[in-house]
Amino acid sequence: MDIRSRISAGPRRSRRTPTEPLVTLTARISGRLWRRVRIQCARGECAIQSFVADAAREYLRVHPRR
Repeated sequence: MDIRSRISAGPRRSRRTPTEPLVTLTARISGRLWRRVRIQCARGECAIQSFVADAAREYLRVHPRR
């Protein structure tokens, strides 16, 4: 088992529903921001993908399309 599967494994880690499609987002972010995201996810016991998906949803809710 590699480190990625150990980090994202576990029933409490993901808030994603089973019917929600899995999407990969490729973006360049600073090392400082990436570190903060990892720390936040470790403290909150959530998967990084779920955290990013929730943040994207929140951003789109606050900034509706024109």
